[in-house]
Amino acid sequence: MLRNMGKHTKRTTLTLDADTLELAERVAKLRGISVSALASRAIRNEALRLGAPMRPLVTEQDAVNDEVEQAAIDREQGRAA
Repeated sequence: MLRNMGKHTKRTTLTLDADTLELAERVAKLRGISVSALASRAIRNEALRLGAPMRPLVTEQDAVNDEVEQAAIDREQGRAA
């Protein structure tokens, strides 16, 4: 399970339809993560899938964190890391 890994968080409000929120709550509970963590991961993955550029890496630790996060996503999706 991934945690924030030292990244800064920022509070915001999202408006979701009731079915989407219910689905997010169920999946988050099954995975043992917060709805916020699920939404953050889903938004990041979809943005990258749609071609958004990766943010510039600030430090070597950022690169390591990104590699760890990608490997975990790959494992969850059944791909070799």
